[in-house]
Amino acid sequence: MSQSIDEQLKDQMKTAMKAKDKQTLGVVRMVRAAMQERMNQPNGPQEATDAIWQEVIAAYIKRMGKAAEEYRKTGEQGAAKLSELEFEINYLKPFLPAQIEGAELEAIVKEAISKTGASSMKEMGKVMGFVMKDNKGRVDSKAIKEILQSLLG
Repeated sequence: MSQSIDEQLKDQMKTAMKAKDKQTLGVVRMVRAAMQERMNQPNGPQEATDAIWQEVIAAYIKRMGKAAEEYRKTGEQGAAKLSELEFEINYLKPFLPAQIEGAELEAIVKEAISKTGASSMKEMGKVMGFVMKDNKGRVDSKAIKEILQSLLG
């Protein structure tokens, strides 16, 4: 059996410490802190399962992605921070389930439109909810929105 995400991150943290790889160590520590925060919440999970790790990592990547967008707008000044954020995102992505993209995602969205009977952008929320419910963590809401705009807009 393969290692849990928790074990993989612990191993990678040890390896990064030995190699004095500050960048990797920083990412692992940040995401582990995010998990600790999640577990300390009232009614939080009792143990760090892979499913919960994936939720925490996905939320972390989403936050880093938003920050990266802001740094991208600053141009030259934000370049160093932007590359740091992109490193974090690329480092953590393999821990998430494979993303559904392109033609496969478009087919799912088309099916959701026909099942919900949506005919205009006003009903976008209904279609988004339908797609997200069955594919939680495997689809990017921005990509769904773009497809909906091209099909319904």
